[in-house]
Amino acid sequence: MTLKGHEGGVYSVCFSPDGKYLASGSSDNTIKIWEVATGKCIKTLTGHKDYVLSVCFSPDGKYLASCSYDKTIKIWQVSTGKCIKTLEGHKNWVRSVCFSPDGKYLASCSDDKTIKIWQVSTGECIKTLKRHKGYVYSVCFSANGKYLASCSADKTIKIWQVATGKCTKTLKGHEKPVLSICFSPDGEYLASCSVDNTIKIWQVATGECIKTLKGHKGLVNSICFSPDGRYIVSNSYDNTIKIWRVATGECMKTLRGHDWGVLSVCFSPDGKYLASGGWDKTIRIWQIYKLSEGQIVYLKEEADLKSLTGEVVKKLIPPLKLQVIKVADNYVYVQTEKGLRGWVEEDKLTINAPPVIKIYQTKLIEPDLYVKGIVFDDKEIKEVYFGNKILTRADFEYEKGKYGDAFPFEAKLFCEIFSLISIHTN
Repeated sequence: MTLKGHEGGVYSVCFSPDGKYLASGSSDNTIKIWEVATGKCIKTLTGHKDYVLSVCFSPDGKYLASCSYDKTIKIWQVSTGKCIKTLEGHKNWVRSVCFSPDGKYLASCSDDKTIKIWQVSTGECIKTLKRHKGYVYSVCFSANGKYLASCSADKTIKIWQVATGKCTKTLKGHEKPVLSICFSPDGEYLASCSVDNTIKIWQVATGECIKTLKGHKGLVNSICFSPDGRYIVSNSYDNTIKIWRVATGECMKTLRGHDWGVLSVCFSPDGKYLASGGWDKTIRIWQIYKLSEGQIVYLKEEADLKSLTGEVVKKLIPPLKLQVIKVADNYVYVQTEKGLRGWVEEDKLTINAPPVIKIYQTKLIEPDLYVKGIVFDDKEIKEVYFGNKILTRADFEYEKGKYGDAFPFEAKLFCEIFSLISIHTN
């Protein structure tokens, strides 16, 4: 689903605690509240005089906090769309806001190099934390509310004790400014992302960096843990969103759809959806599936069916219908329609049934050569045969040049239109 309505880049997205609504903040100076089920914009909140950089729902969903280049923080009543408080105190752009888990406090950070903790009921600033040496880009409370993490242009991450305002740890490792941070749901880990194109996972107790995730080709703007803590989602100026498995650090999926840099990302409370906002002025809602016992899935690419000891039982070739027997961290125990059972990597599976298969076969001028393609949809060829010869794209171009207009129409399509070609021997 693609939501359109903002007239500027979407810097922040946040699901309501019940998952029914999505808030977005934009460089058009407005905040919009969307109904997730329908994609309809039900409210537009105006009042900020400059870019809205961050939005955050209160834990009970009754309030929404926002911050802006106009140096202010606003608290809005969601039901009416009215601004009930404007918090002033920062001396420069306010980059990020975050409610404490009990909803009593709101943290904010700014280009004035400070973090402020506000009492929501009164709007009073009760603490100002000063230890960063550069702009502070993001703040995040731990799940128990005892700690607050912050990250900065000074390339560091700091962990603060909320009760005392004391900095308990400074994490170093990024080579460039750190743009976003997020605690895992259990509070044991902290994820960070940076202008250095990387994501790091830190062990909170020790301050040790236990994983560095690489794959983005541009600066990474924001990150978010899934509600179960098993995954991290990240977004980048390279126009992509990536989903990473925390246990292994591997990139499971790369989502493409935004036409320009992706600025923000957020998991829904049930973990079934992702929301993203981009420079292209749109918000996209992505469906993220979770496998369960008894579910029917389909093989989307070649995979090894393995026994409990790790031995390859059979090489599976798509399209293939499978039933889920058991779900583990990285693998799924499945059964084929013929009753064969084994473990398959989760990344090889999809819940989407393949479209009707079309088969093309055509002979060339030489009788012993032919092209055969199995087409899963109008954009992708999964298998291509050319006699007993293994072909590359260059081989196709050679055959086109050799036969000119006599080259079969289907074979021309294979070369010119379809986006993915896998070469096999017949």
